[in-house]
Amino acid sequence: MAAEAVVLIPAYNAEATLADAVLSLFPAKHDFDVLIVDDGSRLPAESVVKGSSALEPYLKRIHILRHEPNRGLIATLNRGIEWALERKYQYIIRMDGDDLARSQRVDRQIDFMNAHPQIDVAGSQTKRFRHVPEDLDERRFPLEQPDIRRRMHWSVGFSHPTLIIRAPTFEKVGLYDPRYLHAEDFDWTWRCMRKVGMANLPDFLLNYRVSPNQVSARNRRRQLLSKARVLMREVRHGEIECLKGLAAAALVAFMPFHAKLALQRRLKNWLPH
Repeated sequence: MAAEAVVLIPAYNAEATLADAVLSLFPAKHDFDVLIVDDGSRLPAESVVKGSSALEPYLKRIHILRHEPNRGLIATLNRGIEWALERKYQYIIRMDGDDLARSQRVDRQIDFMNAHPQIDVAGSQTKRFRHVPEDLDERRFPLEQPDIRRRMHWSVGFSHPTLIIRAPTFEKVGLYDPRYLHAEDFDWTWRCMRKVGMANLPDFLLNYRVSPNQVSARNRRRQLLSKARVLMREVRHGEIECLKGLAAAALVAFMPFHAKLALQRRLKNWLPH
């Protein structure tokens, strides 16, 4: 019997964290697979996985695709999604190769989706850390779609690596769009907002690693430009409140990474939960 879910993990030079990321997903009562799409890493993900004795009991559930050479995150995600759709998984769960799933993440999200057939995309709350998992602060997101929509007028409504997605959602809204480089997740969730049911669980289900070396940090100005283009598009669709997001993007465009994190911490209590 095929697994009902697959956890999609894009990986690029994540050899220091990948094994721990995959291991954190287990054990679970629900049957699920893991798909790692290795985007041309210097040390192949296959070597990392097979070199971990802790992962040995789960090797039959771990699948690996590899790009050679590197093709970028959007192509990596899209290839993984296409692979999952071909194999008829019911759910696609997102995670990054340097994050850590919290206890029972897979089970809680699948149980939630099974109990809420009107929801097609669901995220969760996150604990963020910079150096060690004990170095945590909270990132909270609204639970219900109207509040998520209001948040997305100027910020993100989900932590994308926490998402569980009904596989047919990609057939309704499409894959990630390379025209919105480094903000492909923001574009995709706005497209979902107009077509499918969305929610966030109140549970903290992911430890999210924050690093100045992340793609989102290294390419922050390009990311803000892509995000601004999405917001401008949504203004044309009648989401006038997205003008707030355009103003916020202009404010932080030249702000140092550490200053942006400090601003987020100061503002988080002002955001709708």
